[in-house]
Amino acid sequence: MLLERIQECVSKKRFFLVLDDVWSEDNRKWEPLKNSLKNGAPGSRILVTSRSERVVGIMGSSYMHRLGQLSDSDCWALFSRIAFSGRSNEDHENLEDIGRRIVRKCKGLPLAAKAMGSLLRFKVTEQEWQTVLDNQIWEQEEVTLDLFPHLYLSYNDLLPILKRCFSYCAIFPKDTVINVDKLVRIWMAQGYLSTVENNQQEVRGREYFMNLAMRSFFQVVGDR
Repeated sequence: MLLERIQECVSKKRFFLVLDDVWSEDNRKWEPLKNSLKNGAPGSRILVTSRSERVVGIMGSSYMHRLGQLSDSDCWALFSRIAFSGRSNEDHENLEDIGRRIVRKCKGLPLAAKAMGSLLRFKVTEQEWQTVLDNQIWEQEEVTLDLFPHLYLSYNDLLPILKRCFSYCAIFPKDTVINVDKLVRIWMAQGYLSTVENNQQEVRGREYFMNLAMRSFFQVVGDR
């Protein structure tokens, strides 16, 4: 039904379609969408942003523009906006040196800067920040970890119950939009909130979700 609507909207019209942060590398999922766009007028364009070069190939792109890494100043601005949110100027001064050294380990990657900012937002002391900086995980190869060091550090910092709640979300396919209330009810059905009074389980579940979202494990895309 959605593809039919798209086909009707673009038929014989010139359009500019932006598909942002595309992850799916399954050609079978892309073919129906591409077919629904074929009747657009000459001059139509599709802009796709993705971290995967395979996506570029699947889309049959005629041009690929590689984005460079963030500059040191931009990476620091992104990190500090999150990490120092709600902190005093004194805290900012005391933690800035360690913070800048951590940012250098992010290697200009926006996701890394955001994840580290979200992690350190909950760390109060210089010692806690220093512990993150000195973690040997930074020296490991990404291929050895099967995930980026900054994501591992963020995940490892979670309370056990938050790890369980987040790990459960692996059942959802990539790019799935999850309704918060539905997700909380699933967590309840799995018994993850059984230690909480029945009338408080939904409240606690939403608190868990917001905690994970503040740490950049979820991206909030709407009111629900």
